[in-house]
Amino acid sequence: MYAFNNFQIEHSNINVVLLRKYGNNTSILVDREAETEIIKTLSKEGICMPLYAILNNGIAYGFVHGEKLTVDTVRDEHISRLIAKEMAKLHSIKTKKDNPKPSLFDKLDTWIEYIPNTHEDPVLPSRYLILSTVF
Repeated sequence: MYAFNNFQIEHSNINVVLLRKYGNNTSILVDREAETEIIKTLSKEGICMPLYAILNNGIAYGFVHGEKLTVDTVRDEHISRLIAKEMAKLHSIKTKKDNPKPSLFDKLDTWIEYIPNTHEDPVLPSRYLILSTVF
């Protein structure tokens, strides 16, 4: 059974569609075009939920019934082999790009550019300065 805000769905053959609304300026953090291409590709390969619609400010996609992993389930030899098999399948998928380059550091550079130098709340930045000295 799945519950959300007192609304419950029995685990059955009910098809569930999720709507994801993008927040303001989240495209700074996530390349939405690349994200939808990845979802389409993985969906075609049966690895992730189907993408039903691309909306102006979000997407509609299918819900995959399942159970969350726990420390105990990940340690289970049968389940860990299934995870390894699915990870191998995931990493064997060819993308549209012939030679995709890692984008992590490019994306981190972009995020850093958007970090403000000042903040309207004078107390808030001091909290971050204290934390930054710890790390």
